[in-house]
Amino acid sequence: MNSYTIRLEQSFATNTATSDETLRAVLFDQLGVNEGMLVENYVAQQLRAKGDELFFYSRYDRKDSSWNMEIDFLVVRPFADAAGKPRISPVEAKSTKRYGTKSLDKFREKFPGQTGLELVLHPKQMARLQGRVYLPLYMAHLA
Repeated sequence: MNSYTIRLEQSFATNTATSDETLRAVLFDQLGVNEGMLVENYVAQQLRAKGDELFFYSRYDRKDSSWNMEIDFLVVRPFADAAGKPRISPVEAKSTKRYGTKSLDKFREKFPGQTGLELVLHPKQMARLQGRVYLPLYMAHLA
């Protein structure tokens, strides 16, 4: 058993799988991995490396679920539309090409005066639509 197999087993440890079974599952793309968790960790490392303090926001209301939302990261940025004054920039990290941004829409509606530039980091091309910037994941350090 080489060191790669040992590290792999520690990363995807299960009580029932042997190292050969785990390696085979990885090679044949049969191992369920939460890609969203990996992408969020990647983005968090990039933002922290540039000195950002990271905050998470979630709101759950049992009586009115229409306002339930979860924002991956909140960072403080100067906002051009507010004469450079700092605003909260919500950041969403997406691991797939098909996704929704309902939480960002709700966040902007709930906190219109405090919300700055909205950022979506995703596996697609760069775009700017209605005050929201979409960046490829490899550009997370520029967010």
